[in-house]
Amino acid sequence: MPAYVVAFVNPTDLEAMQEYGSKVMAVTESFGGRYLSVGPGVETLEGDWQPQAMAIIEFPSRADAQRWYSSAEYSPLIALRQQAGETGMVLTPDTDA
Repeated sequence: MPAYVVAFVNPTDLEAMQEYGSKVMAVTESFGGRYLSVGPGVETLEGDWQPQAMAIIEFPSRADAQRWYSSAEYSPLIALRQQAGETGMVLTPDTDA
């Protein structure tokens, strides 16, 4: 069953963010990831969460998402994303819905 990674970034280093963006899609796709939504224009409907940009990535399974996140290919990109600004990422729980 599919799993989803939801990531956000509030960039402070646009050069690092551009470098991350130019590399991450190929790595993500090599692990079966598919971007459902990516970019700025997030609208907060409730609460205090105010991300400037976010991505929703679908993986064939939770295990595929975890392999991607812990891979040697993605590891240097994590550091680059974190250098780019305030970031966060969650992996959805298993669900049949």
